[in-house]
Amino acid sequence: MEWFHQQLDRDLPDECDHDTPRDYYRDPEDGRGWDADTVDEKLLGFAPANYKDELIAHLFDRGYGREEILATGLFAERDDGTLYANWRGRYVLPYFDEDGRPVFAISRATDPVHSADWKGNKYDKLQVTRDDVTAEEPIYGLDTVREGEPVLITEGIADAISAHEVGYPCISPVTVQFKKSDREDLLEALGERDVDRAYLIQDAERPTSNVDDRDRLTLQQFGDGVKGAVRTAAYLDDHGLEARVAELPRPGLEKVDLDDYLQGWSDDLTPLLASAKAVDQHPAYDATTAKDVALDAAEVSDLSRDLEAADGDHSALFDLDIRDVTGLSWDYRGENPLGHHGDSENYFILLEDHGVAYDHKYKVAYNALTYLLVDAGERRPASPNGRLEDGEVFAAWRHAKRKGAISTGDPIPHRALQYVTLDHGHADAEELTDGWKLPTGAYNAALETVREEYGVEPGRDEITGGASEQTAVLPTAVRDLTTASSGWDWRHAAEQGDATLTIDDARERTVDAIAGAYTSSDRVLVEALPTMGKSYGAVKAAADTGEPITILTGRGHKEQYGQFKEWCEEHGLTYKQLPSFTHDCDTANGEHGEEWADTVRGWYNRGATPKEIHKAAEYVLGRPLPCQEHEGQRCPYASKWDFDPDTDGSADPDEDVQIDVLIGHYAHAHKTKVTAGRTVVFDEFPDAYETNLADTPRTSLQGAVSYWLQSTDGIPFDSYTDLVENRDDETRRGEALLWFDEHGIEPDETHVFDDESAHATAPLAVYTLLAGTDLGNGYERADLDDVGLGVFDRARGEVSVLQAPALEYASGVVALDGTPTKRMWELVLGERLNHRPVLQGDERAEYVRDALNLNLVRTTEYVKPYNSADHVNTEQDAALLEAIAEEHGEPAAVITTSTAKTEYEDAGLLERDGDGDLTGDGVHIGDTKHYGNVLGSNEFDDTRLGAVIGSNHYGDHFIKKWGAYAGEAVDRGEEKGAGLSYTGFGDDVLQHMREHDTLQAAMRFGRDGNGAVVYVHTDTLPEWVPLAGEGRVVKTWSDGMRAVLEALEDLDKATTADVVEHPAVDLSRQQVFSHLEDLRERGVLTREQDAEDGRRVVWLDDGLHRLGEHGDVDLEPVDLEDLEDEEVRQLARSSTYTWDFTNLPAEDGGSPAEQSLGPGRPPRAPVNGGDGPPDDAD
Repeated sequence: MEWFHQQLDRDLPDECDHDTPRDYYRDPEDGRGWDADTVDEKLLGFAPANYKDELIAHLFDRGYGREEILATGLFAERDDGTLYANWRGRYVLPYFDEDGRPVFAISRATDPVHSADWKGNKYDKLQVTRDDVTAEEPIYGLDTVREGEPVLITEGIADAISAHEVGYPCISPVTVQFKKSDREDLLEALGERDVDRAYLIQDAERPTSNVDDRDRLTLQQFGDGVKGAVRTAAYLDDHGLEARVAELPRPGLEKVDLDDYLQGWSDDLTPLLASAKAVDQHPAYDATTAKDVALDAAEVSDLSRDLEAADGDHSALFDLDIRDVTGLSWDYRGENPLGHHGDSENYFILLEDHGVAYDHKYKVAYNALTYLLVDAGERRPASPNGRLEDGEVFAAWRHAKRKGAISTGDPIPHRALQYVTLDHGHADAEELTDGWKLPTGAYNAALETVREEYGVEPGRDEITGGASEQTAVLPTAVRDLTTASSGWDWRHAAEQGDATLTIDDARERTVDAIAGAYTSSDRVLVEALPTMGKSYGAVKAAADTGEPITILTGRGHKEQYGQFKEWCEEHGLTYKQLPSFTHDCDTANGEHGEEWADTVRGWYNRGATPKEIHKAAEYVLGRPLPCQEHEGQRCPYASKWDFDPDTDGSADPDEDVQIDVLIGHYAHAHKTKVTAGRTVVFDEFPDAYETNLADTPRTSLQGAVSYWLQSTDGIPFDSYTDLVENRDDETRRGEALLWFDEHGIEPDETHVFDDESAHATAPLAVYTLLAGTDLGNGYERADLDDVGLGVFDRARGEVSVLQAPALEYASGVVALDGTPTKRMWELVLGERLNHRPVLQGDERAEYVRDALNLNLVRTTEYVKPYNSADHVNTEQDAALLEAIAEEHGEPAAVITTSTAKTEYEDAGLLERDGDGDLTGDGVHIGDTKHYGNVLGSNEFDDTRLGAVIGSNHYGDHFIKKWGAYAGEAVDRGEEKGAGLSYTGFGDDVLQHMREHDTLQAAMRFGRDGNGAVVYVHTDTLPEWVPLAGEGRVVKTWSDGMRAVLEALEDLDKATTADVVEHPAVDLSRQQVFSHLEDLRERGVLTREQDAEDGRRVVWLDDGLHRLGEHGDVDLEPVDLEDLEDEEVRQLARSSTYTWDFTNLPAEDGGSPAEQSLGPGRPPRAPVNGGDGPPDDAD
């Protein structure tokens, strides 16, 4: 902020109303009119047009790193890693904390808007919603509030600054009015300063009006600002702080704000404040406002925010709803159960949409927690809401147990236990780790206090010997997984005979298969499972055959390129790493500054080739690129392309030696120089040949197409909209297609340099829209002649273009893949391929089980598509990972989706230190990677314990798009989960993205053959994969639910009272009702008016048989065909796990998937409910 303040004397453009930013702040006529002391005291500043490098250098010089700079929110990061400034050519107004330190800022546009300002809005605030930004939205002006004195609350920062200048304490929200979530913070801040009165002063605005479709005129007396002020005032008043609403005079129709009043009328607010009205006397205050305020208060009194500090053992207190604690139904209307007041009787209702009860007389709302507190005598019925203290959480929990709303064994919330610890002197606040973790002795003593002094069972076990609570059990397998995960399994090694397939055997066969492909000069797809040495084999086969190869990969400089070079040197092969534009061009890699890099990378990302970029730069910019402005006038990137693959393999320039191996990225295959006369090797499935144009932050289909159409003569369409809406016009369509016949179908780089919306792929998108064949499923497909294929997704408004590489002059093509989908390979390369698997039939299973000693344990029957945050079950995953760590004595390394990783981070399962390394304070995870970051990687090659959690599913559109590339109309079937299927080629694509990815991930572990145990928490392994163990999902009911089910089995139909009185049931009426409602919500019980006695409601069986024996732990697999979709989803969400491992000997001819689990040992109840785990004898 100080740096921005130092820029106040910079010149503004001539079109701006002021010469300098300082003039804007100081000018009393057309500017703000603040004095020099205010400008300096408030650190008012200015963000110049091009200041990014200057400010970054300033911050680096003061010891701040990249992460700290991004954390300010002043800068953002592009996809390629470059930084850009969020504000350019804007005034900057800092916010200060209560100690006067700048902690936040907003910016304002100049008048008129500065040419460099790209924001497009008058005011802009820091991007606090970004994960990497640590700044938070504060309340402006808290540093001016004086203890015990009234305070002004106004609409904007400029109003507050003017009030400060004339001596009034004044605060303001970041937005126009305080949001519901901020009102509690406002109340707390004012309470801490003993402020007992607040004056809310909003802008005086002209009345608004609107006319409906029946020409009826409605006049709004009050604008949103006044209504928001009244709501905030009502909230403060409802919580004991006197709040008054003051109205500014408005002599005409123009808006008047507090800044206008102080600058143009008077700096004395005494008359204005004297006329301020109490909030309930203001004309904008009505019954609707009162109700809204009450509902807001109940919402912010909810414990959802308090749960963040809770530990993993979850109390049912937090799951109660208002019906659980009142015993009433949603249609109730009557007296307040907490105490009747007044004469009328129908004033207390339950609001299902809000999940609360509302008292029309008190004008207050109750949620489950605040209702319990009033019922317990902790709060008054007329004032139930407000932030819950730790002691109140304890009181609510105790009262809920006394009422039977939660079970007697429910675990005490951590906040409540913390209260007992501190209140009874078992520990001081300073002794709590991280502000909340209790010392072991204090923890145990607090549990004893709860049990002995309060007479309540705490529901937690004492900590003994440092052991933590266990939430899942992993029994040993028939195959000893402990030795399998130790690094070398001597028993497994002893079992291998001469006929056993070994890793060396498999890798030797892989080299032979690749060598055979080289010498055949054919187009071959070599299938070799992960760990079989495909990448190494590609180099070894080149040495064995003498065939010059170009090997292309997607992992780049950091990992794979270096590995290929080492192998070439090992085998005495000459090699050359192909140049990379973003790495070797000094302009693109940032050597000459980020502004230059941003410019050329922008062109590059929009489809311009490096050659065209270097060629066009001087014409577009009026000067060559900096990388060209030196002796020789050539960019280092361009110079590195000066080689002849046939003669430049020697360091001696006079010696002609062939380059045996060219090493590069998939994108290099578009250059004929790289592929001609050589065998081109693709290491894993390439993703570099597809371009997607859609309206996203990175690309704009509409903008690119519209700009190209407007810039191209001869095509009779003016814009994207014109093209899409009128492409059925045969005359215009025919004329446009004739243009392509004459000019060809190819990308157009020339326009990329003229406009930021332009994209080289735009003409291909236009042709796709013109010539595409409607497949009948929302997709259109066009053949782009020699360029490739185009697909239009009408629903998403996206054109995708698949441009195969230039392989017509290659002497051979070899595709290497561990889990290939042949047709997808052929589409992406534009070549027909001969499929040659290295292992045949049962050899694949033998290799996984016997050669690698890879022990795969499947732990769920569900697919678990983890590309959506809605499907990620962090609690179950945490339980699984903790149990694995407990079983093996070490944490498992985890591979999951990037979405799941984000959810784990947000849920606190992954705790990292300042260097980004896992600390171990979260759930037991050794390391974590996402699916897209492990293909071809050896990072886990000697990791002995792993977990693959969740599966990939990129969405139906991904599958349908690849079907369209293949010319098929793919549709989705009706089933979900494991039964999900698509028509035609769709199932092949589904297997590619799901089963193949899961197997690839599982085989990242223990790649050196010394064994690994991998828990696979998704049912998406290919059917042929052998399992060392099989998990089964089971559902365990509580004792109370089992009793209710037993009663329902005996009763044909029953009222709630009938179930309560059944001899098997020993529960309160409220507990029984909760269980019955749970069964109704699961769709196996209905609630109807009794046909024989219309005065009562009865419960009827509607599928209880489908629950089977859920009263006990059941290791048999749940038959998903007997369940509805919602039940399956519920089961997947709320299941606990036990394991029963099966013996799968190599000589058994049956499919592992068909092996019977058998009765095994008796079911064991999970440790989070029912009896404890069995002893060792069991």
